[in-house]
Amino acid sequence: MSKTKGTSKSKEKRLKEKEKADAETQRSLAVAEMKKAHKLIEDTEKMRKRPVLQSICMRIDLQLKTLENRTEMFGKSPFGSQKVLDDRIMDDITYVYQMYESILFDFQKNMKIGDEEMNRLFPKIEMKTESGYHVSSSFATLFRQLAHMRIYCMRLFP
Repeated sequence: MSKTKGTSKSKEKRLKEKEKADAETQRSLAVAEMKKAHKLIEDTEKMRKRPVLQSICMRIDLQLKTLENRTEMFGKSPFGSQKVLDDRIMDDITYVYQMYESILFDFQKNMKIGDEEMNRLFPKIEMKTESGYHVSSSFATLFRQLAHMRIYCMRLFP
């Protein structure tokens, strides 16, 4: 009888170990399924954001071309040393800067970047208009920042 009791305890022990192993396998499968579902959600979110991001990238590209042309123009004579820029030129400068601000806002909103992080990544640049050289320098700084934003976009959505 003691041999039957020992065999019975051994079977019970193996059965409990098997149940534990089965439960662990079920938990592992559940975790794997959750990870798969999470990945699907992430991929869907990326696909949803892609057109918005492409639009922002296109706006950045257009602004980069504009800044490149304007930077060169304002760095040359007669604008470079000009202390007083006429209203037509100031309107153009204002428009270019407003587009920069709009892109900055759009980028932050759609990338869901908080104010503190955005300020650390891409601090808002002040536009200096004291002379053509100041404008050229400010535009060059805007150009560099927008180029970095473009690279940031590419990193997230190649």
